[in-house]
Amino acid sequence: MTNMKHLFYIILLFGFLSTYGQTFGEINTSGLDKQKKIERGLDKQIRKGIKKKNISNSFKNKNGDTLTYIVQHKIDPFTLKLVFNIHDTIFNETYCGFQEYIFDCSPCGQKHLKEMKQYTGFIQTSDSTFLSSPYLQTEMTVIYRNGNKDCLTIKFKHVDIPYKEYKELYNKLKKKTTT
Repeated sequence: MTNMKHLFYIILLFGFLSTYGQTFGEINTSGLDKQKKIERGLDKQIRKGIKKKNISNSFKNKNGDTLTYIVQHKIDPFTLKLVFNIHDTIFNETYCGFQEYIFDCSPCGQKHLKEMKQYTGFIQTSDSTFLSSPYLQTEMTVIYRNGNKDCLTIKFKHVDIPYKEYKELYNKLKKKTTT
């Protein structure tokens, strides 16, 4: 299953890189990647973005279980906030349970939203809420600031129910949306 996860991230990341020159785009709330791994990966992506001149500046802040990146991307600046609130007491590891992309008011935010929905199999459950495929087991909420569709925040939250229940819920919603 780990190979499938990596393939998924590569496809998703390639879509963002090739289409928008974006160096971010992974959804980390599946509860599979450890905090240290996610942080190292994001730091590496920032260094690459700066080297390629896609990112002019970046600020990183750690506060308790929250990690925030403010990224000055040449096309669309954004803030990425991750909360590591899923704790594995057996292996003493922490995983991301909440993630948020806050886009500055540029049309690229809508393009990113469209790509995320397309590549991850999100199904709309209400005007602003979507459920991912069972593999990610994530809820996505889209918030428009000041009624402007280009000023958006995309929030991802791990859905903490057994996999089998989530899969049944997802399949029921999928069936409902296709009929």
